[in-house]
Amino acid sequence: MALSDNGHLDDIQIESYSMGTVPAEAVDSIDEHLLICEYCRDRVSRSDEYVRSMQTAAARIRDREKGWRGWIPRLPIPLLGVLTAGVVIAAVVGARWLNRLPVATAAISLTATRGSELSPTAPSQRLLQLSLDTAGVSAGPSFVVEVVDSVGKRIWQGDVHVDGATVAATVPPLSPGLYFVRLYSPAQNLLREYGLNVK
Repeated sequence: MALSDNGHLDDIQIESYSMGTVPAEAVDSIDEHLLICEYCRDRVSRSDEYVRSMQTAAARIRDREKGWRGWIPRLPIPLLGVLTAGVVIAAVVGARWLNRLPVATAAISLTATRGSELSPTAPSQRLLQLSLDTAGVSAGPSFVVEVVDSVGKRIWQGDVHVDGATVAATVPPLSPGLYFVRLYSPAQNLLREYGLNVK
């Protein structure tokens, strides 16, 4: 074993010694040096601690990667099949049951107003059938309606049905809060904005 120019083990020798990868013929000479050199013993000690912490971290990562998958191979194949079938059946039955539940619809008429007039109030968690007054708006036969929350985040956007001076839109249920319903031309020009208070 050759020592570095300063008479101590170099970093590669320290690391190899801590990892147990030093060639067999060099182990005795490193051991002899460590008996007389406190500086190198301290470095080996720090290296040993580092190697142990890395091995512990690697073991934790392996355990985490196994996660819940670790118990699956221990289940008998027939039991695994029964469990999978049960989950699929529960999902199908649940979806069909939920689709049969009637969803109440609330009809709300919106008129563009200025000033401090109160916005119409709509019930939360119900489909909203909005009727928007478009008297005086000339944008052609189609419009786009957008619902945004009080900070302007888009909640819903869709095409609508036009009937004379009224635009109808069916909006999914909304959580309680203040919303703005915006009416756009097909070219995305803002034509009107209506306030809507959902309680």
